[in-house]
Amino acid sequence: RTHAHPHAATPPASAMSQAPSTSGSDVLVIPQIDSLEAANNIEEILSVPGVDAAFVQPQGLCAHGGRMSPSATGHAQVIPAETLDRMLRSSHRLALPLGIDSADGATARVGAQQGFRMVAVGNDVDVLARAAAEQLRLAQMA
Repeated sequence: RTHAHPHAATPPASAMSQAPSTSGSDVLVIPQIDSLEAANNIEEILSVPGVDAAFVQPQGLCAHGGRMSPSATGHAQVIPAETLDRMLRSSHRLALPLGIDSADGATARVGAQQGFRMVAVGNDVDVLARAAAEQLRLAQMA
């Protein structure tokens, strides 16, 4: 669930007045699938008029399934195969892209191989932390 930065610039009133007339063409509606309930209702979610795609959040699915996320355990996340298959079949049947969040490049590759059409590679905190750790490692080698 994304929230705007509290110090983000507020769009001018003229832009806000145009929002309703352009929202269908300029705004993508991409619900996040972050619970088993959402995953089990993927067909209904993707069938809502105006939905352009859906984005799977494995961390949420793991947490709702009683599993720890890989950031806490260091292990790969596991989405039950039947849940994964159901989500991908629904996405293909309705011709709407399904995306997935991944912790790193290797996990992103797996997501693409599984059939996800949008794959996020890490997040800002993880990417910056890995880059900083690598730079510290290089500095210590000198």
